[in-house]
Amino acid sequence: MERPSPFRIASKENRLYRRLLAVRSSRPEEGDGDRLLVEGYRLCADALASGMRADLLVLSEDVGTDPRSATLADALPDGAGTVLLSDPLFRRLCRTEEPQGFLLLLPGPGLRTLPPAADPQGRYLVLEDVRDPGNVGSMVRTADAAGLSAVVCTPGCADPFGDKALRASMGSAFHLPVVRAEIPETCAWLRAAGLPVVAADLDGTDALDGNVPGRGAVLVGNEADGLSSRALAESDRRVRIPMPGRAESLNAAAAAAVLVYEMLRASRKAPDAGERPAVR
Repeated sequence: MERPSPFRIASKENRLYRRLLAVRSSRPEEGDGDRLLVEGYRLCADALASGMRADLLVLSEDVGTDPRSATLADALPDGAGTVLLSDPLFRRLCRTEEPQGFLLLLPGPGLRTLPPAADPQGRYLVLEDVRDPGNVGSMVRTADAAGLSAVVCTPGCADPFGDKALRASMGSAFHLPVVRAEIPETCAWLRAAGLPVVAADLDGTDALDGNVPGRGAVLVGNEADGLSSRALAESDRRVRIPMPGRAESLNAAAAAAVLVYEMLRASRKAPDAGERPAVR
């Protein structure tokens, strides 16, 4: 069925445009719990390809004839529409300095809760109070690239569906479950499935010596303070990343990437050789 032509909005007083402005301005660095504006062709395409139920495609007049506009419009679910905005109106909705001309209005995906049970062969990344949205997005992207089962964020983490985090994740937040839960709840959930919990800690054993199992969870903490004593106490093993150079520490997202890929490497060497936690 041929889609209707886009509706053009020329006035900043238009009711729909004012609604879009309200969504954009509601939480500057976090995804709105009710609606979310996704910016850029790649993120819009990823959201639609991941099955997100978009409400509206918003285009700048500059890209109205761009073939990518038709590609996005054809991927819209039934009932979703398309609007064209003049360049000044469109730019007011964007947070990037050089917008590409594509916005997508989505129901706010929000953070999921833990499912009833963890996958006994699953691999998880758990983030405790990681505050920088770029780091959170990069970690979600790494988890997606490594084929992890899910990412768990404590309430103190930056919102994975905020603008900066979404751009850093390159849409990966739409590809795998992103869950919100506290550390004790998460570790109990993992342990119930027989999954080991490995914490990133400067006083741990060498992560590159085979101390990261091929299934389970890796815990990574706050950029400045690392993991809390509570998280360390909940873990079954502590590991550190060796740093023979002169740097005092690794960026949190880089540390998470090293540990996630150590877990992936272990799973590929011996898919069924994941370790069960020691008796506590």
